[in-house]
Amino acid sequence: MSNPDLVFSQKGYPDIKVYEGHFEIKESDINIYKRYNYNEIEKVRHYNPNKNFWMQLYIATSLIGRLFSHDDPWYFKIYKKNGAEWTYKTPPERNSKFDSIIKELKTRIK
Repeated sequence: MSNPDLVFSQKGYPDIKVYEGHFEIKESDINIYKRYNYNEIEKVRHYNPNKNFWMQLYIATSLIGRLFSHDDPWYFKIYKKNGAEWTYKTPPERNSKFDSIIKELKTRIK
């Protein structure tokens, strides 16, 4: 197997290896890399699940929602063209290195 073009490995985030024709992701609690071919992927997205209308309404009207919403994990989601979705949890803050890997994946998927 060839060497990856880019590698991202940081505590709390899924490990990502970017190759020319595909990328691989290993979740922190599982020791196996899952392979994704670029031509099978529709899009990738990294987001805060609390940033939608219904969650904002819940957080605004609930004391418990306000207390715990800041600790909720963010999600890195992969949408495949066949309708399958794979979700990986990430820490609830931005990481410039992780963001640059996602940007590179988006470039290679298009």
